Order: sequence, then structure tokens, then C-alpha cells
Amino acid sequence: MATSTSTSSATSTAVIEGFAIRRNNSCLSDEVSCGSTWETWHACCPSGSYCPGSKISIPNNVCCPSWTDCTSEIEDPPVCADNSWGLYNYTGYFCCPSSDDGFMVKDTVWVGCSAPDSPGNASYSALREIVTGYEYHRFNDINVDRHIGRFKYNIRANCHELEFW
Repeated sequence: MATSTSTSSATSTAVIEGFAIRRNNSCLSDEVSCGSTWETWHACCPSGSYCPGSKISIPNNVCCPSWTDCTSEIEDPPVCADNSWGLYNYTGYFCCPSSDDGFMVKDTVWVGCSAPDSPGNASYSALREIVTGYEYHRFNDINVDRHIGRFKYNIRANCHELEFW
């Protein structure tokens, strides 16, 4: 798990921006629903973020800091809206809880997440996790006076990406 330590004078404002998680039946109570994706599956974003895809047509469900589509800002590199989620791709990026595995439904563009001990379905095919939860952390306007570990620092569209290891 990535960690950082800073003095009390350090400030950070978290940016909730990334791909949505897929959940069966409904979003959690502290999540924003982006709507149904297929059958009983839903795309969900962390509380405090917005799902522009619920109001305008965009290719995938993304979580943004406003109603403006932020897809171009989260695709390179692709990230989940919550850094504890795992990232998958099948005709588009999506996220699953770190304890679940991503799958696609054969002969469709449908995707979902299932627990490792789930009985599954003959039409489900497992997908490879691209980014494991906690691998990337995104901050806006960060001032860190002290830190532990090495970090990678990229400036892109006023967004700083820190990767601790």
C-alpha cells in the first residue's frame, strides 16, 4: 500500500477523477450512481464526484470533479476514481473493488466484477487487472514539505500524479 508522510504545514486537495466502479444491483450508500450499464449492473462514483455520462453521451462511465467530461484527463495513464479499486479494460476502462476480479460477457460489450469465490457464469471470461488498487494517487495543488520514499512527479493539466513505492 502506498503511503506518504508530511508535516502539518503540508496541504492537499484530493481530486475525485477517474473511471467508475461496476456494481451488481446498486451503488453503495456513499457513492453516486451513474446509472445502469446492463441488466442489474451499475456504474458508480465516489461521493463528491459527478457522472457526466448520466446526462450526456460519452463512451464510458467516468467520475469527474464537475459535470464536464474529464475522460481525456484520466486516460493517460488510466486511473480509477478511487485508488483502492483495480483497473480493467474491455472495450473501455472500468474498475472493480480490489477484492474482486473483472470479467467480460462473451459476445457482448458487457463487463462486471465478481468475488474470487463466485460461482460465475459460463459466458463470463476473466480479464487481467491493469492497475492494482493503491498504485496511483492523484492530488491537485499539493505542497508536501517532507515525504518518505521516492516519487514520480508528472505535471499534466494542473494535476500532479504521485506514485510511492
